[in-house]
Amino acid sequence: MGRKTGLNRGAERRAASPRRVALAGLGPSAVFCLTAALVAALWAPAIVSHTRDYAPAGARLRVRLALHAASRATFAPTPGVTESPNWAGYVDVAQRRHSFTRVSAQVVVPRALCRDPHNGDKYGNDASTWVGFDGWSYSADSVEQVGIDSYCNRHTPAYDAWYEDYPKPPVFLHVPVRAGDSLRLSVAYHDGVYTVRVQDITEGWTRARSFVCAAAGSCPRSSAEVLVEDPGAAPASDLTDYGLVTFNGAQASTEDAITSGLGLAYAGHWSAQVTQMADINNNLMAVPCCLGALGKSFSVRWDAWN
Repeated sequence: MGRKTGLNRGAERRAASPRRVALAGLGPSAVFCLTAALVAALWAPAIVSHTRDYAPAGARLRVRLALHAASRATFAPTPGVTESPNWAGYVDVAQRRHSFTRVSAQVVVPRALCRDPHNGDKYGNDASTWVGFDGWSYSADSVEQVGIDSYCNRHTPAYDAWYEDYPKPPVFLHVPVRAGDSLRLSVAYHDGVYTVRVQDITEGWTRARSFVCAAAGSCPRSSAEVLVEDPGAAPASDLTDYGLVTFNGAQASTEDAITSGLGLAYAGHWSAQVTQMADINNNLMAVPCCLGALGKSFSVRWDAWN
């Protein structure tokens, strides 16, 4: 695969190639976590919108594949911290011929704050919160994922549930979603069939879709992810100011029925990778924090305009 960029906003979806960074200083203090949680709790749910009123048309096509291929030579999928221009969260990387069969997490839909201190309100501000398989390795030409977009439809916060079986384009589910809704997201694999599921605990609905691998080769299920993403990636899109996203019950399973917290490595089965989002000038955009003792809960905070 050639080097990908975030400029064409094509419907491509693989992880931004990360760059190793130092471990020192990672992770906010407990004071930050408590303060951010309090701020998040004070946000009121916003009105849902399913009408895509973008200019120009098609501006929100996603960039999901690798964005900085040249930097990949410095990366090794071992526990530590990496930087990505479009991903922030945790990734499990399968070892010794293992593959993942399920990834899931519960999350509260973050509220999109539709403002830009540099340019005023603008079209296209977006943040995706999702779980899925593949996209981390260049050996995988597929991504199977399901999630929620928190974005700005002109001056109005809007929210959409979607799934994607790359290289096919994303499919929007056209269901009622509000900021503050509690969702369960999952992707599962069995006998050649993928099933994505969104359950809105707050609104009381569930949507599930099944499909087979759309990639020309195969879908290796070599990584499992729970992430926040800038779908356009700097400099093509500003990451929505979503404040703080907290994942609970985040876990992954392999083909031999091993299930564990996604944020921790499981010896002989997978390594766990934490990645933070940074722009081309190394300014942080989104940062994971506050990993729970069992590796099933963590937060990703919005950091700065990219």
